[in-house]
Amino acid sequence: MVGGSSERCHEHGDLLDYLFRNVLGQFSGTSVFKHIAWPGLIVARHMLLRKLPCQVLLAISSLYRDLDAGRQDPTSETIAFMLGGIQLLKEQLQTPDTIDGDSILTMTGLWMYEAVLRFEIVDWVSTRPTTTNTESSLQSIQAHLDGLRRSIAHIGGLKYLPPEAMWSVAWCVASLPGYWTLDAKMTEDQSISRARLTPGSQCSLTRLVDFLTRIERLASSTDFQPNILQETSFSLMRRSLLRLVQMPTNQRTVLKRMMRSTSMLSIMLFTFDVLLGGSKAHIQPLRERQREMMRLQDRLDQHNIDQEGSPQLAWQILMTEKETPHVQLHPRAWPIVEMVNEVKHLSVATIDSMSKLLIEWMFPRDAGHVADFRYERLLLQIHYELDGVAGVL
Repeated sequence: MVGGSSERCHEHGDLLDYLFRNVLGQFSGTSVFKHIAWPGLIVARHMLLRKLPCQVLLAISSLYRDLDAGRQDPTSETIAFMLGGIQLLKEQLQTPDTIDGDSILTMTGLWMYEAVLRFEIVDWVSTRPTTTNTESSLQSIQAHLDGLRRSIAHIGGLKYLPPEAMWSVAWCVASLPGYWTLDAKMTEDQSISRARLTPGSQCSLTRLVDFLTRIERLASSTDFQPNILQETSFSLMRRSLLRLVQMPTNQRTVLKRMMRSTSMLSIMLFTFDVLLGGSKAHIQPLRERQREMMRLQDRLDQHNIDQEGSPQLAWQILMTEKETPHVQLHPRAWPIVEMVNEVKHLSVATIDSMSKLLIEWMFPRDAGHVADFRYERLLLQIHYELDGVAGVL
């Protein structure tokens, strides 16, 4: 199977070149893959060696090329690729025991193809507007979602998926229309959303996933180093953060553990917001980020956070303009507070896992986190706890 797929891919070198230079570049936010260890690139290379998902991946590349050329409808070549992939998938699904990671990758590929055909891909990094999703177009993608859920359930759940399939499912859930409850609010059909969130929750969940995706893309870069915190002048900040993360909980109640966990996560998100330079529309230059980080470090130093003090105290110091808790929140704190209010609905284990992943990204020792897809597993867990991911787990 692998050999035949490889030969078939080589027959379409133009589509492969377009796939890597244009399609994946748009998804990952870069066109220079030698400088980025984006998991999507790993998955794409894996799919190209598999007969079934390779067919759909070529169809997606061909469809993108059609749209870039200004065509209103897919060309016959694109349709042939897609029909070939669907036929291969139907043959495999006739024998349920043959459903595997390749089947899941193919189904997520079909979802992606449908999204490219009918929707504009949601770009969490930029502020590019998306097209309005009509009720009919949302329903047209539902068959792919239903098939995906049934297949994942047949395999035994998400924990039994190969890592490449796990990443693909997580990326689609976070980035494509059709699944998101946010899509349902654009229609009048209440049946589309069985787990409708409140408007405030929708906004917070969107912001949380957006922010985590920005961090993940930054941290996936092979040359990523949070340079500010690597400098000698910020040794106290590093020591303080590492001490807070490694502190034993020493709490008696679940509620207090949750307070400790959310405080720790808030500190991590707040620090990353400084490292990222703020929002896309108001990115601070590196020098200003350094100055702000130094001001924060000075305040932590004044309270001996590197030697004593709880995550709750560090949170109080960082998130307020001054040391006293009754003063106005730091301007950066408002979006963090909104995200954390949503995060409070997560289990303690999920919150702790998120904090651990963030601290590993903040002080990277190796690139292992890219290969084992911990971020994607965590992202699906967040969706499961906040938005249901009905029937998948």
